[in-house]
Amino acid sequence: YRFKPKTATLSDDVLKSVYKNDYISLSVSRMERFSKCPFSYYLNYILNVKEQKKSMLYSTDTGSIMHDVIEKISVSIKNSGFDWSNVSTDFLTTETERLVNEKIAEVGAMFGFLSNRRTWLLIRLKSTLMTSVKFIAEHLRASEFVPLGYEIEFANGNKYTPFKITIGGKTVSLKGKIDRADMYTDAEGNRFIRVIDYKSGSRSFDVSNMYYGLELQLMVYLDRLCDLENASPAGILYFRFKDPILEEGKGRIEDEFKMKGLVLKNDDVIRAMDKNFDRKSNVIPVEYKIDGNHTVHSSVASANQFAGMRKHLHTVIRQIGKEIAKGRTDISPIRTSSVNGCEYCNFRQACL
Repeated sequence: YRFKPKTATLSDDVLKSVYKNDYISLSVSRMERFSKCPFSYYLNYILNVKEQKKSMLYSTDTGSIMHDVIEKISVSIKNSGFDWSNVSTDFLTTETERLVNEKIAEVGAMFGFLSNRRTWLLIRLKSTLMTSVKFIAEHLRASEFVPLGYEIEFANGNKYTPFKITIGGKTVSLKGKIDRADMYTDAEGNRFIRVIDYKSGSRSFDVSNMYYGLELQLMVYLDRLCDLENASPAGILYFRFKDPILEEGKGRIEDEFKMKGLVLKNDDVIRAMDKNFDRKSNVIPVEYKIDGNHTVHSSVASANQFAGMRKHLHTVIRQIGKEIAKGRTDISPIRTSSVNGCEYCNFRQACL
């Protein structure tokens, strides 16, 4: 449910100055922000109100560092004639350490010195990356899926163009970037694509959040890639960067690095994601019973269910795009059982 909204709409003149030539270029994250609260979207992306940050290393900064290091490792692997499935552990260890040390030097130069707190954060980041990179490689060695690319950007002029719709004479274009996408081709020549998002925090796919327009990114990228590559959806997955130090009794380290998300309920595709497991996968959220059926711990969806989600995704994007194009700016933060639109908003004081 939502708070009782305080309605406000931008005038036509303002809309024309903001969205020139009836072209609205949005990122998927901006659409998600609008779904959480139109007023927050208005302050952030129309007025460009920014929070004044202190000179410190934030968790979002360490997340960006980890993404950057993974992208550079992928390029280094390719330039050296390897791929993630056959690169040696020694190469990964050496390259990861070199790239992280470069980043540590950059952060030190940025702040002028490394405080005890920054030093501790960067040491932990290095430990996290050293282990995470190892498991990314192990997951791909266990898989018949082959990476389509890393840090794939959906933009005009690129190989992968943005998702576009026309609403009331206005063109809404959805740009963005996905950390990784992999493809598998079966014996009959059918192609399947999965998209993978690297996260520094815990994350799992919530279908209800997608229906509310709060969790669109992976479905948008999967939908677009399947259209452009003439392929079928195989899954949407999150790989979490984690510190390898486990709490006592928490479990095996392989379980800690298992990807979360949703995969296609197709045994051939599932086995292509992890060709080494018998009943319980260490790579994806799938587990079989003795009779061959999936357990309740499996996160799977049929081809028809994926098709239904893609169809609803288009409806949601059109609805949100229509509201943005109308210039909605009302204070109307969403509240569901799992999401509070105000919880992490930097503009809460502006609504009081």
